[in-house]
Amino acid sequence: MTESKRRIVIIGGGFGGLFTALDLAGGGEITLINEEDHFLFKPMLYEYLSGEVQAWHIAPDCRELLDNQTKFIRGRVTNIDPNGQTVSLADHKELSYDVLIFSPGAITNYAGVEGAEKFSLPFRTLDDANHLRRRMTEALDHVQPELEAPGNLRESSTAP
Repeated sequence: MTESKRRIVIIGGGFGGLFTALDLAGGGEITLINEEDHFLFKPMLYEYLSGEVQAWHIAPDCRELLDNQTKFIRGRVTNIDPNGQTVSLADHKELSYDVLIFSPGAITNYAGVEGAEKFSLPFRTLDDANHLRRRMTEALDHVQPELEAPGNLRESSTAP
């Protein structure tokens, strides 16, 4: 098999997976598998939450970032068979590979802190930011307009 025809499967479309696909462009038949259809630039997620940028600024579509020779599949990997050199997806599709690059990213680590998962909000995805924004809006809707913030002085209606 010639080197240019190697079937390269990359699992994960974060920094590691996406930049590996870009670096390997032309190095074989490259397929990038990611559960989301977009790449998320997480360092700017808080700016999306605050409304300073829109989603497309920090989460461009993976297909827009990849060259035309790289195949993109939105899907979830359910099994990897290293002996058979295949990757199975949740939709029952199976891909064969010569080279497998595993870059699935990370999950929120609660470090064994009791109650952390139950009482905290993760902040790793656009969905997490949207959920947090809804929670903040709901909380603000319950604040009475006549309530003053601590430390603020209100003008008195009577003169001293």
